[in-house]
Amino acid sequence: MRNSSRSQAQRRRSAHPRSVERQARAQAEDSSGADVQLGAWLAEGRGHALRHLGWPRLIRALSEGLRIDWLRARVLDELEAMEALMAGESVAEIRETRDPAVAAALDRLPAIRPETCAAAARRRFDELDGCADLWACEGVAEILRPGLGELEVLGPSIAAARGGGVLSVFELIAVIELCRCAQALAEGLQASAAVVPTPSQPAGERARGLAALRARLFDRPDAEPPQAGALLATMARSIERDPPGGGDPRLAEGASPALGQARKQLRAQRQSLIARAERSLRSAELNEALRDGYWTERDGRVVFPVRSDALGGVRRRGAIIHGSSSTGQTFFVEPAELVEANNAMREAQLEVARVEAELLAALTEAVVEEADSLLLMQRACVELDLCVARLELGDRLEAVRPQLIDDRSPSGAEDEDELDAAPPISLTSARHPLMLLDDVDVVPNDVELARGHALIISGPNAGGKTVALKTLGLCALMAAAGLRLPCRRAKLPVFRHLITDVGDDQSLTANLSTFSAHIAHVLEALALAAGDGPGTLVLLDEVAVGTDPEQGAALAESLLVELVERGATAMVTTHYDGLKLLATRDPRFHNAAVGFDLQRMLPTFRLSMGVPGSSSALAVARRLGMPEAVLERAEAILGDEGVRVDELLRDIEAERTSLARTRERLERETQRLAARDREVRGRERRVLEGVRSRKAKAYTSAMDQLRALERELKQRRKALREIQPERVEALPTRAELSADARATLEAHREQPEAPPPEDRVDPRRLAVGDKVRVRSMKQEGEIVGLSGRPPKRATVQLPLLRTTVKISDLAPVRVEAPRRKIKATKAAPVLNFEAAVTAQAASHFGEGAVAIKRSVDNVFDLRGKRFDEAERGVADAVAEGLARDQDVILIRHGHGGGAVRKAVRDCLGRLANVREFRPGLAAEGGEAVTVVWIE
Repeated sequence: MRNSSRSQAQRRRSAHPRSVERQARAQAEDSSGADVQLGAWLAEGRGHALRHLGWPRLIRALSEGLRIDWLRARVLDELEAMEALMAGESVAEIRETRDPAVAAALDRLPAIRPETCAAAARRRFDELDGCADLWACEGVAEILRPGLGELEVLGPSIAAARGGGVLSVFELIAVIELCRCAQALAEGLQASAAVVPTPSQPAGERARGLAALRARLFDRPDAEPPQAGALLATMARSIERDPPGGGDPRLAEGASPALGQARKQLRAQRQSLIARAERSLRSAELNEALRDGYWTERDGRVVFPVRSDALGGVRRRGAIIHGSSSTGQTFFVEPAELVEANNAMREAQLEVARVEAELLAALTEAVVEEADSLLLMQRACVELDLCVARLELGDRLEAVRPQLIDDRSPSGAEDEDELDAAPPISLTSARHPLMLLDDVDVVPNDVELARGHALIISGPNAGGKTVALKTLGLCALMAAAGLRLPCRRAKLPVFRHLITDVGDDQSLTANLSTFSAHIAHVLEALALAAGDGPGTLVLLDEVAVGTDPEQGAALAESLLVELVERGATAMVTTHYDGLKLLATRDPRFHNAAVGFDLQRMLPTFRLSMGVPGSSSALAVARRLGMPEAVLERAEAILGDEGVRVDELLRDIEAERTSLARTRERLERETQRLAARDREVRGRERRVLEGVRSRKAKAYTSAMDQLRALERELKQRRKALREIQPERVEALPTRAELSADARATLEAHREQPEAPPPEDRVDPRRLAVGDKVRVRSMKQEGEIVGLSGRPPKRATVQLPLLRTTVKISDLAPVRVEAPRRKIKATKAAPVLNFEAAVTAQAASHFGEGAVAIKRSVDNVFDLRGKRFDEAERGVADAVAEGLARDQDVILIRHGHGGGAVRKAVRDCLGRLANVREFRPGLAAEGGEAVTVVWIE
């Protein structure tokens, strides 16, 4: 990791302005070019759109993510020059009145600009994908992010070095930072290319992104990043960035033996001089003449402060005066005994400066040898910084890569198999980028529009018509510039011309009224549509306003028809009812409406496709308190037909809003039910897994008990053989015991096809409390309920659950005598699974209960819950305990007032899966907890 920081770089620039002066001089020379590329680019049909849609604000937000300070300044200079041209300033005025760096921006294209063809824009997005892969590699971002912030502009410095100049230490440090960034970039590209492809990102897609990034950085997709490892090692070894005594960076003593020897000699001379000065201070003759008892330095020579009244005596002894204080009361004098020592130190300083100059010249020569590689590295770092800034802007906007459509391809789509005669503009959940950057809660909207068609947006003022218009325009500019769009999904063409008329462009100096300014934009749109209709997007806010309404409506309709006839794509906002009816007569026109909640007097900002909107001027005026007499007169002037149309549109809007709310509610309910269904399915799966796990545990426990019994029998046989050999024959052999166990196991596994007569129960003789055996479950239990006369079903309490079965599924419990007497032991029956589980859980209950072993799986915390919340929490805890295959769980409810504890224990008493529960032992938490045995 690097030990430098941005503040250190700023200190370099302020302390040593030579490189900054060279940069400013170079920019001033560049500004003398005759071709104004920026003006020509703006004249191609995007100038007004960039200003109307807020493109400068978006680029300023993007520039905040740039790490290279001078690159950020360059982007802002380009914006200033662009805004000056769009505001009407001439090129001559900009060159005369603006900063030279702004004037230089006139002669180049902006670093971030919309492209004019889909292929170039796709390459921009491929670059972003490759940059994202590079930035995701471990350690790359951590090194390059601060490294880019340390870069200085090296072009002027390298030009000066090629002309015979010598670079300063600070300029050499800038070379070191550039070489380190280039090395980290090369390693990151190599690591990114070696990443194993995933199903979500196949190898071809990843390779395409990295190839596009390499082409952007190094001009060729297969180019290897230039590196200057030898130069970096030499520079890093030759420069000491943090000297031990502090101060500015300097050449390191290890850079050359001569420099080390010269600095060693300088230190020796200085120590000798200071020692002589200290001895002189202690001399009686000089001490009486001093103002204070110290020495200081003037012009690199050690001097003493002498009082003016004692100056004569000191001068008579050969002292040299080097200056005086501002009051003239103190003179700074160099005694004769220090002259030779000062001269020796000065000679040592000159020797150090000579050796340093030679070393700087040698290092400068090494930089000149690698000048071309360094300039290519700097260009690569600049392009990388721009790519990363574009990538991070997309992350801030939660944006996605759009599918770009090229009308010059046969199908007009990225995929040649996707044939579509009129590829649409399709923005799903689109949000205004600038409003997102301002942290405004933006309502997402869907925009669907076929190329060569027109969308007419109507609705009340302040309803969001202009926002929808600007959202489409900004998304079109961003897609052409390779910036990801703030949508959930996006598909749109790359428009070569974008004409906008948003806002009021009236100008007194240019003799333009509001209507005249609108007509100027409309004429530009017609001219561009005539030459390139499919490549032209026209956005008109309040089309043909500022004149007679009837004539304006007729002009607006004729204008839209002409634009569509010429193949242009248009989106307009209007209050003209005549334009709203166009969609009923021509399939190339489509309506859309924005909503306004008259009850709350608030816009909904929701764009609804396919329906016209009501302006609701009279309704809004009524809600705002307009006198009723004025409103009635307005309705009379409007006529019955106009009032009915407006009311009909409002009814349609209200119905549409109600349907939208219902649809949203149904979608939320569907999502909630789907989530609940997934949760229930998961719980069922966990319960089934728990049952299987419980059976496996019981089987394992039975096998462990069988092995323990075998070991015990073996030991007892051995002991009896030693004591009474004649009694050994009475014990069963292992083979006999295993045969009995296998027979018992087979009896449990086999299900008789039909029970014999003696294995049936008489329903008329059954009673609650009888012991029976459930054949289908192969378990014994106690009857706790009978239904029917005679009984046809019985509810049986089994060891682990309670179930209701048919009477035909019951069998009497028969006690069979043991086949052979064996000395009683404490071992459990070999295959009695229920008894094993019961014995394990029962060890925690009764008089001799032991504390349970607590873990994250069997402890549930209900502290702080309310009464009703505690009851739901108990049921959830028991269900989760069953799912986790726990026999005993512990519920923490706290002491409190006792209400929660009572609710917990009352609820446990009602749950069928709870066999027993008790208060906690002292080691478990006492009355603050409840221990539960579940089954």
